[in-house]
Amino acid sequence: MIEVGVRELKSRLSYYLQLMQAGETIAVKVRNKVVGFLSSMKPSKESKAKKMRLKNLEKKIEQWKKEGILISGGLFHPTPFKPIKMTPGPTMAEIIRQMRDEE
Repeated sequence: MIEVGVRELKSRLSYYLQLMQAGETIAVKVRNKVVGFLSSMKPSKESKAKKMRLKNLEKKIEQWKKEGILISGGLFHPTPFKPIKMTPGPTMAEIIRQMRDEE
């Protein structure tokens, strides 16, 4: 069952009607209280509603990948970094201490 507010229901009514046709029951909320339920006249397989939600989720994931919000965890194998060889001489911390001591 999906819970939805009145504003959301009004703005995406056709989407929720498709879910109802697929067999999903929708709980309508007003100010975070459920005031009613919407469901299809004919009970149908629940798997259709799940497939529809999964399809919408897959579309959203692809959109996030294109926008760079989501990075796929595919077959990425990071290569280990090469250690940096330090040059001989004082470190930056030592240089800063020397500069402060001179003041």
